[in-house]
Amino acid sequence: MKKRVFAVAVSLMAAVSSASGLLEGVSSIDVGGGALPGGYILIGTNSFALAKCRISEGVYACAAAGANYGEGRAVYLSHPSFLDVRNHRDDTSRFLRNAVNWTAKGKTDAVIGVLRSKRTADGIRSLGFADVRELSAASELKGCDILLANDARSDEVAPILAFVREGGGYICGALGWGFLYYRPQAVFAEEFAPNRIAAEMGVLMNSRSVSRINGTFPAVKDGKIAGANAEEAVDSLLRGEAASKEEIVRAGAVALVLVDALPSRAAAGLHEKLDRLCNLPSAKKTPSPASAVRSEDAAARVAIVKRKLDWLKNPENPVAADESAAVYPGAVRKGTPKISKTVAVDMSVPRWHSTGVFAVAGEPLTVTLPDEALKLALKVRIGSTADDLTPLGEWRRSPMVTCEVPLSKKSTTVFNPFGGLVYIVVPDNAGFSGTVEVGISGGVMAPWFRKGFGGKAQFAAECRDTGAPYGEIQGKGFVVIAEVESLKKVDDPEWIADYWDKVLEASADLARWEKRRYPERICSDVQLVAGFMHSGYPLMTHVNSERLDWAVDKERLEKGESWGCYHEIGHNHQNRDWTPDGTGEVTVNLFTLYVIESVAGADVREERFYTGTGRSAGRVKNWVAKGKRFEDWKRDPFLALEMYLRIKEAYGWEVYKKTFARYRERGFARPRNDHERWQIFAREMSKTANENLAAVMAAWSLPISESTLKECSKYKTAASALFP
Repeated sequence: MKKRVFAVAVSLMAAVSSASGLLEGVSSIDVGGGALPGGYILIGTNSFALAKCRISEGVYACAAAGANYGEGRAVYLSHPSFLDVRNHRDDTSRFLRNAVNWTAKGKTDAVIGVLRSKRTADGIRSLGFADVRELSAASELKGCDILLANDARSDEVAPILAFVREGGGYICGALGWGFLYYRPQAVFAEEFAPNRIAAEMGVLMNSRSVSRINGTFPAVKDGKIAGANAEEAVDSLLRGEAASKEEIVRAGAVALVLVDALPSRAAAGLHEKLDRLCNLPSAKKTPSPASAVRSEDAAARVAIVKRKLDWLKNPENPVAADESAAVYPGAVRKGTPKISKTVAVDMSVPRWHSTGVFAVAGEPLTVTLPDEALKLALKVRIGSTADDLTPLGEWRRSPMVTCEVPLSKKSTTVFNPFGGLVYIVVPDNAGFSGTVEVGISGGVMAPWFRKGFGGKAQFAAECRDTGAPYGEIQGKGFVVIAEVESLKKVDDPEWIADYWDKVLEASADLARWEKRRYPERICSDVQLVAGFMHSGYPLMTHVNSERLDWAVDKERLEKGESWGCYHEIGHNHQNRDWTPDGTGEVTVNLFTLYVIESVAGADVREERFYTGTGRSAGRVKNWVAKGKRFEDWKRDPFLALEMYLRIKEAYGWEVYKKTFARYRERGFARPRNDHERWQIFAREMSKTANENLAAVMAAWSLPISESTLKECSKYKTAASALFP
């Protein structure tokens, strides 16, 4: 063992010494523009850390890493902006110049190839490098000494590896989480080509964003970050050497990145160690609300995620039902008959199409397509939650329970170890506007109310007779996905469907949306990745203790008492251009208030709402007494909302509708930063109201410039009631 450790140390020292000059004149690196880098962990002995980031509290990784590979060298940067000189902060430009020189091995006339990025090419030229060539494919590398790339295709993995192995330089700025943003169901380790390249060089990409350390990414002069080497982390867990909870958590977090990012064809020894870790007695734990799997349960977390990824690599292979399926989405009642049905899918509507079928955990579900639909890029989805809980420190259900499988064959059979509602997914711009008849067999009937299809009595019978744990109420533009136990309490599903359609229409009306391309959805879940509810597709809400879904409680809805649901729908309608930093949880509630007034017909100044007269007056009074600080204004969303509400009370909702319409019409240049956002908003609102609202906003301590105040002084003075 001592010999092995000594060998690793010698190898690392050699790697770091060969990297001399990389960090010369560099104390930290960073990029602006709101960039969220992804980070790296290390495997093997030929890679080393160059800059430090934080994965989670007490867990650190590399914001930049270097590697020696064959005769060549590589530098890995954790965001494309690191290759865009315009976004550089701290010592990043110096670092990038050093990286080019190091990967070129000091060659002063190095030929630099830039893959599919004119912006990167122009930036490298601005650093003083003369021979920069813009490449459309890795096949054009002949004659280049260095390759700079923010991406790579699968067919470019082998050529890039060969290029570096034979002595070339490689600087990569690929972003793992950016890839998954557009392909959330992809198997990251196998499908993200830049990570497959990196893995061969001893570097693995983190598929999630990382945090800065004291606002930056500090340089690592000795090439080492405690805990950032994945093999060392797994070894410590296998040997039981992690003496403290903190050490176990740290090793477990790095091991999770390893499981997520390690390609199946890379580092066979590490795969064997992961298998051993997953077979430890401590790995045999099933997450549930009563027995959560926590960050210190490192082996169990690795085992759970590894099972998930092994399944997702090929969901057409048979797989057993997972024990946690009973927790979420819930078990199908034994003896429930299987069904076969045909569903008409409107190809003009993208995203999910409900089917009224629930797939049974671990049992086959078969989807058949007509010949004319085989090239339409349809998918089958099993599972309705959007939330992957992997980053959380506590799992009360399995962290990932859904899958999407392409439908490119006449018949496709899919297995999901958790089960779930079944959807047919239509791609954006499918290029076909007709209807496709899709056959589905092997699942069980799930309650599915649609206006004009079956009616109240049939829905009640479906809720009574189904063995499925979840069902849906679907309106024209909104779909409620809820537990059957909640749906059984719904006397009038048509009223629920109509209500949420009205809420959606009201939100679009305020935002000045003219057309909605697909229905919105809201889904209940036993655990969310963030908050009690959150926006997105679908909107997510927590199953409450009474097992009565917030979205189907008619008594509450009639009174306008579903603030959280209205709020999250509002997030889906917000416009960044009129939402400066610190107001994301403020302007969203304009939609909440509009729905309460226009749909529920309630008075938002009632004390049961956050905007009750007494509540609001107290907030404003306290804020004024403390000095009217802008930072305090931003920290209290309901204090900040008071200004917006007073403007509405003075001028009506039309002042917002007309202003938001001009934003959508792009009648002026889009704001580039928060300063411009505030100035444009003040000017446009003043223009709409024909009164000086810029002065009102300044009185609320908002950062309205002197030039904006001067410009808006041409309008008459606003009423005193608008001022704090």
